[in-house]
Amino acid sequence: MAETMSAVIAEDEGEKILKRTIPKQIKYTQGGYQVGCPDDGLQNKRIRIDTQLRYIQAPDPKRAHFIQKIFELRAACSHTDQQILHILNEEMGFRTKMRNRWSKDGTEIVGQIGGKKLGIKQLQRIYQRTVYAGVLNEKWTHDKPVKAQWEGLVSIELWNKANRNKLYLKEYPDGTLEMLYNYKTEKPVFQRLQYNPEYPFKCVTCPECGEQLKGSAPKGRNTHYPQYHCARGHKSFSVSRNQMDKTVEEFFSDVEYSEDYVKVLEEVLVRRLRQKQDDIVQESKTLDERVALLKSEKSSLLKKLISTESDTVSKMMEAELENKEAEIKRAESYRFTVDLTEVDVKELIGYARKIVESPEKALLDKANPLRQEHLFKLFFDGLPTYAELASGTAKKRFIFNGKCIVETPEIGVSEQKGRRRRRCTNCVC
Repeated sequence: MAETMSAVIAEDEGEKILKRTIPKQIKYTQGGYQVGCPDDGLQNKRIRIDTQLRYIQAPDPKRAHFIQKIFELRAACSHTDQQILHILNEEMGFRTKMRNRWSKDGTEIVGQIGGKKLGIKQLQRIYQRTVYAGVLNEKWTHDKPVKAQWEGLVSIELWNKANRNKLYLKEYPDGTLEMLYNYKTEKPVFQRLQYNPEYPFKCVTCPECGEQLKGSAPKGRNTHYPQYHCARGHKSFSVSRNQMDKTVEEFFSDVEYSEDYVKVLEEVLVRRLRQKQDDIVQESKTLDERVALLKSEKSSLLKKLISTESDTVSKMMEAELENKEAEIKRAESYRFTVDLTEVDVKELIGYARKIVESPEKALLDKANPLRQEHLFKLFFDGLPTYAELASGTAKKRFIFNGKCIVETPEIGVSEQKGRRRRRCTNCVC
């Protein structure tokens, strides 16, 4: 009976010790310190932080060169894993680290383990460990990379190269890290979404159903064939990516303009911008009044703060004063963003002239499909079909059709006798 009670008490005491120590170990790990046995090629080193002792990992002079060699060979991309194993085991004499083997009850050492050649699985585990790059990434860090309090055996750049971007540690300017998988630095990885930069003209619509085209690259016998296609309840329609690029570029290169029309467009823009300036002046005036009111309130608070003698009231007023100062800064920064200067007007007019004179340069942005779609919506009266682009009959908005007229959808844009025209209400031509 006494032995049973002693066992229960001992077990309870063990649980209490764990409850006291494990939370601290988690906290130290999240702070970048070492907890537990060192990794192969590293050894624990005790340091002093203020009045407390912490542990970090330092290079093991006897084994660190093995680990560094693994990363160098992997990063060179000139050896397979089997060849790397041969170099380490046969040429460099690598053997796994010797460790004590304990009895089941953990009371005595019954032998030793280790001293074997490196295996393929163990090799893969080594070059995938972030600790060798000076980064902790484990369960206690919530599987998020944390910068360790010591320098790794290799740099993060070399670690990324050794893992060949299947695992990739990305560093941000603020010092934070992120673990990425299957990351490709030479060619960005894009999800199969609507706005794929490889198919920038999916905003062109299908001549059969009027829906936007899809883009993909089906594989043939020897290569892939990028194309735009659609088969939504009708006969399949497809056009190659190169042909689509050529058709769009030819359409914009054939767009003509006249200098008289550009002058008319400038007059319309100037008039609209002047109207916008009137509104901005009123808004600026209102914002100036708000800034003046806030500064007046700040001045009143300062006077009250100087005259008060209570410490509690002083602290409250100081906090309120800080909030008021932050509010003034926000109001002033927004105040300067609403101004429309003459430089802005000239810049907008110059951009409009650039679009009209060279639409093939200003209205094509293959790198950004979302912006390309918005530019098409700006230029065309509705997204064009491929057939309209190929025949040159796509309907353009009145500000781009060179005649400042609204082309009615009932008639279209083909040259027909009796085509109805309606003058633009916003134009001075």
